Amino acid sequence: MEIDRIAIVGAGSLGSLIGGLLSATHAVTLVGRDPHMRTVAAGGLQLTGLERRRVHPATRTTVAGLRADLAIVTVKAYDTATIAAALRDADVGAVLTVQNGIANAATLREHLSVPVLTGTTTMGATLREPGRVAWLGEGPIHLGPADAPAAAAVSAALQAGGIETRRVEAVDQMLWRKLAINVAINPLTAIADVPNGALRERPLWSIAEAAAAEVVAVAAAADISIGAQATRTALWGVLERTAANTSSMRADVLAGRPTEVEAITGQLLRVAAATDTAVPVTRGLDAAVRRRIAA
Repeated sequence: MEIDRIAIVGAGSLGSLIGGLLSATHAVTLVGRDPHMRTVAAGGLQLTGLERRRVHPATRTTVAGLRADLAIVTVKAYDTATIAAALRDADVGAVLTVQNGIANAATLREHLSVPVLTGTTTMGATLREPGRVAWLGEGPIHLGPADAPAAAAVSAALQAGGIETRRVEAVDQMLWRKLAINVAINPLTAIADVPNGALRERPLWSIAEAAAAEVVAVAAAADISIGAQATRTALWGVLERTAANTSSMRADVLAGRPTEVEAITGQLLRVAAATDTAVPVTRGLDAAVRRRIAA
């Protein structure tokens, strides 16, 4: 499988960063919303932060008529089903989801007959204004399953664009560890209205650590081992690498946009209920976020 044309479906902060990096080696199309798409079309996409560059990917605001060898899906989890249905009528060779939540790949596969790969990343990015994205944190893209037909080609395409990529076989483990990091960081930063790095200080670290431990317990109850110490170490590493970042949930709350609470804490609560696992910290974070949204 050869990959030249890459579409970023959901080109907000993370999607625009990935697309901007890949545009140095591939024909990239960003699929997103105006005024961001309109601004990029007029003057290019400016990347700042860890690197500074201006790139000129193609842009569009709909999936209709899209043609790409690879579609990288970065929309919010609550839009996955809608995007999956739209991609069914597009001409794409493979799909990689790099989203929050553990059910996105399954949703995409329900609608699509092309290979669907699951990915996670801790890359940090913020959309400063239309046409300008700040790259605030490094991190590889992990994708799998490693032996999937499209995995080697997708990995090579990302690597060619300068994005460190690692193929993994234990996809469920990868997703659950990312969920632990999201459960620990997103709601707490949204409630406390602080950047990620603030969670390294007590008492916030104690809460984040306890929330991550609950995800470890729920995963174990679902027969998925992600390791308490490994997860704690991964969480601390993300907090260090993205210390200045505003989490996606905090950004959504501040902007008055819908959040991914259902795909993050809501998903954990549903599996916890099904496995009869107590998660009082996550339950409290979930309730507090929902109260803030409703206020």
